[in-house]
Amino acid sequence: MEENPPVVAYFERKNISSCKLIEPTVNNRVIIRVWMPHVKGQESTAIKAVKHSGKGNDSNVGHTSIETADQYVSIWPHPTESVTNIFKLYKSKLHSLEEDEAAEGGPCDLTVCLYSLNVPEIESAFKEVKETNIGYVLTGDFSAAESGGQSCCGLTNALLRRGGIMLLGSNDSSLARIVTTPDGLARYVKEIKAEELERFKQTREYAVMDKEYIPPPVNRSSGCILV
Repeated sequence: MEENPPVVAYFERKNISSCKLIEPTVNNRVIIRVWMPHVKGQESTAIKAVKHSGKGNDSNVGHTSIETADQYVSIWPHPTESVTNIFKLYKSKLHSLEEDEAAEGGPCDLTVCLYSLNVPEIESAFKEVKETNIGYVLTGDFSAAESGGQSCCGLTNALLRRGGIMLLGSNDSSLARIVTTPDGLARYVKEIKAEELERFKQTREYAVMDKEYIPPPVNRSSGCILV
C-alpha cells in the first residue's frame, strides 16, 4: 500500500494519511457552505427528503460545498443523468458558487469558516479529484454504494479530513465520524468551529462573512454560554 494514498483511495474507505493543522491566519480561510434539506418548504433531514422524493412533494436533499482562496469544490450529477438509484454511480459535474445558488434557489443556509486546516493538502486532493474524473453517488461513502463516486457531502467531508479537520475534535466526541448528509455536516462543522475557537481564540476577531456561524463563547469551568 502507498504511504500516502491518493484521494480516490479515501473514497474506497481506506485510511487517511496523517496531517498537521497549521497556525491560523485570515488568509488560510476554508469556507464550508450548507444548503439544508427541505420537505414541503420546511427544513428537514436528507433521509426524509429522499423518502419524499418522487411522491409529488416539494423535497430537496440539500447540498454542501467547500471553498479555499484558489478553489471552489461542489459536485453534482451531470445534467444528462437522472438519479433514480441512491447507490448507483453516475457521471458528475463540478459547479461554481453561482451555479450552486441557482440550482438551490438562493444562498446557503449555513456558512462556517475554519482557519487552521491544511489548505495545500485540501487543494492537492481536489486536483486528484479532477484528474480522476470522479463520478457522483448520492450516498457517497456508504458501504453499499458503487465505488468510484462521491456525493456533495461525501466529497466535502473527504477534503476536510484531508485538511486535518478530525484533529480539531476531541477523541471522545462525535467529531471523528464520517458525515454523509448535509444536515449531518451542518452539525459536524458547527461543533468543529466551536473547537477551533476554543483552541485558537484569535480567530474570533477575524472578519465575519454573511450568514457565517459564530458560536458564543463558553465558560469551560461552568459549561455556561457567555453573553
